[in-house]
Amino acid sequence: MSEINENINEQHQSLKEELKKQKEKRKQNYKEFKQFAFKGNIIDLSIGVIIGAAFSKIVTSFSNDIIVPIISLLTSNINFANLFFTLDGNKYETIELAKQANVPIIYYGNFLTTVTDFLITAICIFVAIKLLQKFKFNKHTKEEEKQAITTKECIYCKTSIPIHASRCPNCTSILEQQSSRE
Repeated sequence: MSEINENINEQHQSLKEELKKQKEKRKQNYKEFKQFAFKGNIIDLSIGVIIGAAFSKIVTSFSNDIIVPIISLLTSNINFANLFFTLDGNKYETIELAKQANVPIIYYGNFLTTVTDFLITAICIFVAIKLLQKFKFNKHTKEEEKQAITTKECIYCKTSIPIHASRCPNCTSILEQQSSRE
């Protein structure tokens, strides 16, 4: 009887240790996931994906509701959604008739619309990036101009100093003579 109790106690202890290890492992996994999920890059990426999805809907609507009808008007009212051909060699009046005949169909009209969506998206992203770069470049240029106007270089120690300084704070050279040398 004591052997049975001892065996049960050993199994119980072993099970407790295993559960404790599993609990610690879950805590460690949760900690690692939390560190991963809440890093700045992951949050920035998820925001970018959400904005990208919304932007994609806007571009698709712009393409389908504005660009494609204009192109359709210019091409004698061709409806891009109805442009297709079948791979069995027969001609069908509508996509529905081709579907009913259970033949393979290539929807090149939908493809053209998707390519139009892509081109519009690419152009919008290109313009946005160019504007951001221009804004960023102009900001740096103006800051550099302000700094160039407010500082000068000591001819003795080459330290950047205020433009109206008469003595270098670094090497203590008298700078009034600098203007006569230039």
